This record gives sequence, C-alpha cells and structure tokens, in this order.
Amino acid sequence: MGKLNIANINAGLNKVKSITETLSNTAHFENVPIDCIKPAKNNPYASNDTDEDLYELAISIQANGLINPLSVNKVSDSEYQLISGERRFSAIKEYLSFKSIPCMVYDKISENAAQLKLHIANLDVREYTTGQKLQFYTETEQLLKNMKESGEFTGGIQKGIADLLGVSTRQVRKYKSITENLSSEEQQNVIEGNLSVDKAYQIANSQKTDEEKITDDKKESGSTSAFDTDFWDDKIRFALKHHYEKINVFKYYTFKVPNTQESIKEMLKPKYGYSGGTITFPNEVYGSIECSAKSVELVYEKKRCKLSYIQIDSYIRELIRNEKWLTKGESQKVLQKKLNMINRKIGSTSE
Repeated sequence: MGKLNIANINAGLNKVKSITETLSNTAHFENVPIDCIKPAKNNPYASNDTDEDLYELAISIQANGLINPLSVNKVSDSEYQLISGERRFSAIKEYLSFKSIPCMVYDKISENAAQLKLHIANLDVREYTTGQKLQFYTETEQLLKNMKESGEFTGGIQKGIADLLGVSTRQVRKYKSITENLSSEEQQNVIEGNLSVDKAYQIANSQKTDEEKITDDKKESGSTSAFDTDFWDDKIRFALKHHYEKINVFKYYTFKVPNTQESIKEMLKPKYGYSGGTITFPNEVYGSIECSAKSVELVYEKKRCKLSYIQIDSYIRELIRNEKWLTKGESQKVLQKKLNMINRKIGSTSE
C-alpha cells in the first residue's frame, strides 16, 4: 500500500479527499445486496432521525433515485460495512423494497482508513460546531497516528486536520492544547457547548510552562489565516446572508446535498471572477464584502478579514443546520413547495 503525505495538502478539503483515495485501490461501483450491508462499527454521525424524517427521505429516493451511492468497505463476499450513507441506508431498508443498493466499494481497507473516509464523507454534508471540531480533532489525530505506525502514510498531522476542517493551524493548535492539558470532563464540556474553545484554551494555556508559552507565541506569530472568531463570527454570518441569494442557496444545499467542492464551484464562487458590494451592518456600521476567485475579504470599518471558500461553505452550512439562514416561515414555505412537487410526481407515476 502506498504512503500518503498529508503535509503536502494545500488545496483544502477537495485535495484531502482526492489524496485519501490513494489509501486503497480506487473504489468501484457495485450493486450490493441489501442484506449484506452492515452499519459501521463506530459511526459518531449516526443521526437520531425520526420515522417521519426517514419516510420523507425514502419518498425523495423513490421519486429521484439514489443520486449519491453509499460508500462501503468489502470485508468479505457476504459482508460490506458502511463507510457513509447510513441515513440513506436506513430509509431504503425501512420503507423501500430494494433488493440491492448502488454502492462505491472499497476492497478490505483497514479500519483506520475506513474511519478516516467516514470523517471526510461527513465533512461534505455536515456542519461541525466548535465543540464537535474538538471531538473530530481528537479522533482523527489518533487515526492518523495509527496509520503512521502502520506505514499507511507519513506527514504532518496538524496541517492535515486543519485542511480537513477548513480552519487555521492556529485553531488546531488550540485543540491540541486543550486535549493535552484539560481533563476528559473539561473536554466533554467543550464538546457539549458548556465551555467555549477560547475559554478552554485559556485554561489550558494557564497550565503551560513559560517555555511552552513562548514556543506557542512564535508559532502563532507566523499565522496569516487566523482571525478573531469572537469578533468576526456574527459579522461574517450577516455579510453572507446579505451577499448571497438566500432562497436559492437554501434550496441548493437542502435539495442538492452538495459536497464542499461542488458548493464552492456551483454556488459560492463568483461566475465572472469577482462579486461584492457595500454592506450596512447593524448599528449603522459600514463595510463591504469582496469575493474573488480565490478568497472572500470582509471589511468592517477599518478592519479586514480574509476567508477561504471552504470557510464560507462551513458558515453557510452552520446557518442552515441551525435554522438561521432563513426565517422559519421562509424555510417552511420552500420545503412545502418541494414536498408538493414530489407528491405530484408520485401521483402522476402511480396513475
């Protein structure tokens, strides 16, 4: 098996995804008997969907087909373990009479590689809270360490995790400091949202020696992509809702279920190389947003903040997931219109 050098990752999530495909033979397409597919042994993303949620998904799959195949690891001729697609698998198994399911199949890859692929697949469609990113850091760091020991890849772990999450290496160093200096109970408080990452980092930093603090300061002084999230978060969210067509973005993310690469290419990047304009923030503060082919720059009075499109995608997914991109009435109207259209299609098919 070839070695993978994550230290060379410099093009964001899509680059990481393409490189991780070299962890094994390229996946091949196969219609797998439904009875041979087994849930992943450790899937922290297994959702708590209601029967109604799964039923609505099943209706969509019945009307439109399974647009995105499941990803599975072929353990034996009679057992295929899910890597990604557990929600789709549950909807099909519960409500549809499929004998087999379209899958992208990896042949007997290691459990570490399969788990890493699971993390990557879910980064495409899920928005992580800050606490969940800490949990991701902890689990993925251990996976990469295991894979280094087994010879599956060599390279820089921290940089790889930063690119996966779409955050600065400075932020990843915060996670590292928290996991190394705080108790399991304190870390769990961060994951559950009871303690902010910045506060946890302050506590962790207070426990370091003076020599360790000096070393960290030197590392952070070289960082150009970090920004004060406490100051900028609300302003970034406001600017994105002002700049993009909110209804179209909501429809795209909700019904297309794009991965990060697709959303950046098809929705977020300006089609003609540049877009932007002035923004009046709350309290009559003036600024602007400028979107180029490579990044987005936000201006608030005399302060500037530059973001990658991976970060923009992450903010939008968070807003949609937390029902803050549209008002409740707006989102219900869009969803009801889509449901009515699906029901009409099903009705015309049955006739």
